[in-house]
Amino acid sequence: MAELSYEQLQARALHSAEHAYEAAINNRPDAAGALQARAQVQALLAVGAAMQELTRALRTGR
Repeated sequence: MAELSYEQLQARALHSAEHAYEAAINNRPDAAGALQARAQVQALLAVGAAMQELTRALRTGR
C-alpha cells in the first residue's frame, strides 16, 4: 500500500470529524464516538506524516 501524504491524511481526518459531528447532531452517539476516534487516529497519522516530510526536507536541504 502506498504511503499517504500529510495532505491526504489531514483530509481524511477532517472528513471523519465532519461525519462524527453529523452523527452527533442526528443523535447517533455510538456512530459519533466511533467516527471521532477514527478522526483522532487519522489526525495523529497526519502529524506523523508531516514530521516525516519535514525530516526528508531537512535531510535534502530544502
